[in-house]
Amino acid sequence: VINECARYPRVLYMDLDPGQTEFTPPGLISLNEITAPIVGPPSTHMRDPIAAHFIGDITPQNNVDQFEQSAIALFTAYNELNREEYPMIINSHGWMQNLGYTSQIRLINHFRPQRIVQLAEDLSKAPLHIADLKTSQHGTDWIPLIHTL
Repeated sequence: VINECARYPRVLYMDLDPGQTEFTPPGLISLNEITAPIVGPPSTHMRDPIAAHFIGDITPQNNVDQFEQSAIALFTAYNELNREEYPMIINSHGWMQNLGYTSQIRLINHFRPQRIVQLAEDLSKAPLHIADLKTSQHGTDWIPLIHTL
């Protein structure tokens, strides 16, 4: 997905998967600037992020509040940049049961992305449901396009 955005001079990438990070060591969530195609495994393209937060674990399960606060702080750092000019990709963790699902929904409602891509074996097993999103808040309507691959 990152390399598909190569037509932009810069892509921002928020990595919210502390167990399978792309640009930083595990245990961190981060906001990164991408200016060239990414090739190879994560260990070949480690970089200094624009902003990062230490989660201290490879899963948000052990401190969901800290994880959410850190993710929102990264989104704030993104908003302080010129966000209209450059796209941002958010890579999230795969914990989609119980509190993990609730946390994902809270963050999606806060970030309000234009598109969501979720990976599932088939559509009937896709974890995210549009009905769980708060599509109208503060007087504005928002309905993201959800792709299931």
